[in-house]
Order: sequence, then C-alpha cells, then structure tokens
Amino acid sequence: MPHHKERRTAAVQIDESLRRVFEEDIEEALPPRLMDLLDQLNKIEAPQPSPGASRLAGGNGESAQ
Repeated sequence: MPHHKERRTAAVQIDESLRRVFEEDIEEALPPRLMDLLDQLNKIEAPQPSPGASRLAGGNGESAQ
C-alpha cells in the first residue's frame, strides 16, 4: 500500500494531467451550429410561472391531490 506522501504525489499528478486535458477543451471554439442554437435560446423569453403554480406543484411542502 503506498505511503501518504506517494498517494499525495499521485493525486497531484492526476490533478495536473486532468487540468491540462480539460484546459485544451475549454480553449476550443464551439461549433457554429451549437452557437446558433445558443443564440436562439437566448432570444426566447422564459415563461413566467403563474402565482399559484408553486402551490399546485406541491411547492409548499404538501402533496398536490
């Protein structure tokens, strides 16, 4: 079984390797089709819930029946 120091060193190496891999992904641009879809979503106004919607959905801690 590895010693505490060896486990910590291995954890640091894994952490650094994962950061390198994911940093490369973060720097990549999104595909144009995905950017278009995100733009469309940003233009849509989210519907506002009606005043009683939370109560009907059981939002007050009681079950709706």
